Amino acid sequence: MKAAEKVVAYFYDEEIGNYCYGGGNPMRPHRARMCYSLVDSYGLSKKMMVQRPRPREFDELTEFHADDYINFLRGVTPNTVDENMMQLRRFNMGIAGEADCPVFDGLYEYCQVYAGGSVDGAAQLASGNAEISFNWS
Repeated sequence: MKAAEKVVAYFYDEEIGNYCYGGGNPMRPHRARMCYSLVDSYGLSKKMMVQRPRPREFDELTEFHADDYINFLRGVTPNTVDENMMQLRRFNMGIAGEADCPVFDGLYEYCQVYAGGSVDGAAQLASGNAEISFNWS
């Protein structure tokens, strides 16, 4: 007897691989692109619901996080880290190459996309449209 195949939702935005956490950080968003390429080349993408996550807006992000944190993410850049050191410490973030959670170009947009994949994936699971969900952002 063959087990029923589970419905898998795979959230992927090809632009996510364009972001860079900076030198010395083990997180490499480009790996999400490489992973999807492997999934697709093995034909696995045809067995899943591959969807592009919808980037979340400020008001949606603040349903899960404090306004001041989202405002910080929206406003900080590598060029403004020096003037934001108190906030960097407060939110456990730092300078690229020196921190696990660095400030990098496009940080807010990156967060909008990966949060979108997480929320969309949770919605697929909660609605019963999928039994497994991946968001490799």
